[in-house]
Amino acid sequence: MWSSLVPAVMSRIYGSTDLFPDSKLDAFRPYQSINYVDCHDGLNMCDLVSYTSDSYHSWGCGHEGSDGVPPPVAAFRRQQVKNFCCLLMLSNGTPMFVAGDEFMQTQQGNPHPWNQDNDTTWLDWALADRNADVLRFFQMMIAFRKAHPSIGRSTGWGSLPSRHSGLPEPWPGDRPIRASE
Repeated sequence: MWSSLVPAVMSRIYGSTDLFPDSKLDAFRPYQSINYVDCHDGLNMCDLVSYTSDSYHSWGCGHEGSDGVPPPVAAFRRQQVKNFCCLLMLSNGTPMFVAGDEFMQTQQGNPHPWNQDNDTTWLDWALADRNADVLRFFQMMIAFRKAHPSIGRSTGWGSLPSRHSGLPEPWPGDRPIRASE
């Protein structure tokens, strides 16, 4: 089931050249694309892995909410937030995340906090200390992206000439992926 998603995910990671072609006529570039897992209107990263909602494609990792979370579930949630960070920082385009994602800020599952002026939306800076490993991971991924400019390319991967034919290299999703790969 999940293997059917690989071509679509890879296309997005590589800059969505189906949406942003590289031709001179279609002068869109990957840096004009904003990549995000969450945004200001919806669940933040921590809540995406803490609350189950079909509407927001979120899953609580086997435990609903942030109270009384078993240690294995908490560890899995941390890993999922780091996975989201990797998707953002390793994708071609401009990454965007919500303030507090880097230290697992929660809005207690509230997907529409825009009208809240209380602890639902106030950043809990103590979480930066409690989740220092996640914060450090975000910092390191940002540094990695800055140190490797090929990740934030100005053109899509589909525009690279092939080593052999002078034609563009095929996308990873253009053919089935074999188990041996």
